[in-house]
Amino acid sequence: MSIRENTQRNTSKKIFFLVFLVFFILCPVYKILAREIIISEVNVFNFVDGRASVEWNTNIDTKGEIYYGKSREELSYFMGYSLYDISHESSLSGLEEDETYYFKIIAIDIFGNRSESFIQTFDTDDMVNTIPPEIIKSSVIQVTWDAVMISWTTNKKTKAEIQYGKNSEDNLTKKTSYGSYDTDHVKVISGLTPNTRYFMKVIAKDKSGNSSNIMLIFNTNSVPNAENRELKITNIEPINDTSLISGRYVRVKFKTNWASKAQVYYGTKSTSLKKSLKDERLSLDHEVIIDDLEPNTQYYFEVKAYDTFYNKSKTSGVLGFRTKKLETNFKTGDIVKGSSSLVYIIQGNNKAWIENENIFNGLGYKWNMIKEADDITLARYNDIKNISNTKRHPDGSLIKYDDSSTVYLIENKKKRPFYTGEVFESAGYNWNDVITINKKKWSYSTGDTIY
Repeated sequence: MSIRENTQRNTSKKIFFLVFLVFFILCPVYKILAREIIISEVNVFNFVDGRASVEWNTNIDTKGEIYYGKSREELSYFMGYSLYDISHESSLSGLEEDETYYFKIIAIDIFGNRSESFIQTFDTDDMVNTIPPEIIKSSVIQVTWDAVMISWTTNKKTKAEIQYGKNSEDNLTKKTSYGSYDTDHVKVISGLTPNTRYFMKVIAKDKSGNSSNIMLIFNTNSVPNAENRELKITNIEPINDTSLISGRYVRVKFKTNWASKAQVYYGTKSTSLKKSLKDERLSLDHEVIIDDLEPNTQYYFEVKAYDTFYNKSKTSGVLGFRTKKLETNFKTGDIVKGSSSLVYIIQGNNKAWIENENIFNGLGYKWNMIKEADDITLARYNDIKNISNTKRHPDGSLIKYDDSSTVYLIENKKKRPFYTGEVFESAGYNWNDVITINKKKWSYSTGDTIY
């Protein structure tokens, strides 16, 4: 064998040995990298004051992520566990009583390999609660000659004991209750003495027996004559107020002399009001929005009220309104919508979608500024970049600062002042479309005056 052949053979042996050595060294790492992560022995326990503990094991050292929520499709809460270990325990927060929660655990090893548990559930029916409920707000909705309607809201579900008496908070000799667990409470208490001062204590109790209370004070009225003891419906609109009427919807407003629930019946024939909407709030001032109407169409409606004090009802006469025609011509700055809920601002031959209600309100726009278009007209405008922030107002916006009466038109990122109110009106602008803004938040350089 030649020296050259011998050298080549030795070189091949060395290469083979190095490859074998590298494989031998990396083999355990390869096994670790390829090792399956197993999540086991998952347990949720210790439900106290909106929190719970969760524990689980893994077959190798991992950290973890926990996703949970009230539905399988929306695990919107997150809790991270950053310690690498095989035995894990973490805490879930923000839990509500008497709810079922869905959750999953994701285990992550030091190489970034992930394993996800199947979605599991737990409920909070037996949650221990040591925090007293908070009564967020309370009010005396209405007082009559022999009854009172009160309301209160708690930050978690409670029932209540109500103690009351005449003339002094030390004389609460009568009792009643609100027996179901709710967060919003309305209670009518009758059998009171006319023209008398009452003290009333509401004691809110949660399911764990924690409680808090408030005191309400009121005077009952004198006994009215027979006419004023009847349920009445007044101030029904729209009759004179056409601003409540749009192309596709109408706001029906009215008042009742007693706190009542109500229902509005409507249709295109005065003798056949087949559709209806309910107002389930107990209130003296009512508003029902009907939003399934056709443009430029005559409609008829009537209102029916149901009082809670004396179980009486009252129906108005049949009234009518005509929905407005849809607009077909728009200028830059007009805020428009079609039959969908999407709202746009016109920019020349284009339209920019205002992405959400927060942006709409954040720019200072008002809902009565929205003009309605048919979908064919709206489709003629090209879609451009959405309005996704409140950094500046789009071209065509009419603004004034809260410390000045001067009205400006936003154009090319500048504010152009109108010379007079007559110039503003002759240009076809509407005073209702002017929004008031804060100078510290929005500062625009001044452009040419509009004459």
